[in-house]
Amino acid sequence: MASILDRDTDADKKMDTRNSIASDFAEDAIIHDFGYSPSYARVFRSLGAMSLTMAMASGWFIPSLLFLPWALTTAGFCSSMPVNGANYWWTATLAPPSISRPLSFIAGMANITSALTSIASFAWASSSSICTIIGLFSGWVPTNHIIFTVAIATCAAWFFTASIRMDKASLVFIASVTATLVLVSSVCFVIGLPVAQKTQGIPFTSAATVFGDYTNYNEWDKPVSVPFTFFCAAWVITGWNAPSAVAEEAHNARIVAPRSIINTYCLQAGMGMLFCILLAFCITTWRQQHLTLPPVSGYAAFTLLIDRWGLKAAGAFLLIIFLNTSIGGAAVLVMLSCQTAAFARDGGMLFNDKLLYVSPRRFSPIASETIYSLAVIAVMVLYALP
Repeated sequence: MASILDRDTDADKKMDTRNSIASDFAEDAIIHDFGYSPSYARVFRSLGAMSLTMAMASGWFIPSLLFLPWALTTAGFCSSMPVNGANYWWTATLAPPSISRPLSFIAGMANITSALTSIASFAWASSSSICTIIGLFSGWVPTNHIIFTVAIATCAAWFFTASIRMDKASLVFIASVTATLVLVSSVCFVIGLPVAQKTQGIPFTSAATVFGDYTNYNEWDKPVSVPFTFFCAAWVITGWNAPSAVAEEAHNARIVAPRSIINTYCLQAGMGMLFCILLAFCITTWRQQHLTLPPVSGYAAFTLLIDRWGLKAAGAFLLIIFLNTSIGGAAVLVMLSCQTAAFARDGGMLFNDKLLYVSPRRFSPIASETIYSLAVIAVMVLYALP
């Protein structure tokens, strides 16, 4: 295989006039040397995803620390092999030649199947949270069928958002709005919650209880409840690997993508830890809190915010939080669609020529996005059936 240094960069510039930065020519040269032709416009200069979530201290810190080597390894692979295939491509490259093809196929199919469940669970979580928050104001108790309907509408909204032409203006606008909402809401939460508790004369939980005591109020025993707490943290600290799936759309991907992976993971884990510790100090009567949860919410964090801030302020805050968080579903859809298109590019799917097609107007794999959206909606419909 020819070396990157053997390539004529002037020829590259003539072949692909979309790129305006010298580093992009080197990135496209890497793609050529891997055996592919660049199909995407490089529109990303900075990559990342944020989400706000709430859990408890040890159940967050331990899994976030355990998963850190995974993030570091992904960043390292992405720096040396910046292609959209990510896990399955790296598996095919690094595995022994005799088993590289079956292992890469297993990795690719695992990505696809996990993608469906990830998007479906994200849609359900977003829709159920939003419906619950709306019910706080009106007393309306949504049924599962209504929540599934909202989840289907959420998936449709993600599809149309993901289908927007990816260019600098739209990306800057979406990123600016999302980052501003995350920053403002985080500051309101971190400052507003303890201030409200202090002004109401409510004592804080002791540090010995927060960091040294474990009491299981769940109906499940510890062998189930403790791992489940870890799984919740793992479910929420997600999306940090998105840059590895859109490396071919990023300027200077060898630096930008791995840096974004590390930054996103650290921000998600760090902010989540801060929120968890804050909640642990502010929820002072665990058993009473567990037994007196209002049936309209069923969430300890919701109840805490309503008690401290009042229904209107807490409801508005939570609604903004979850509407902003749900925007991330479109980013997840784009990430997984790009990975599927890359898998089809290497012949790992049926109808590969359709799935790998990248729309020249939108610079996105429109067929993969459509199939993912329809598949998730089909899963939702199946679950909604009696």
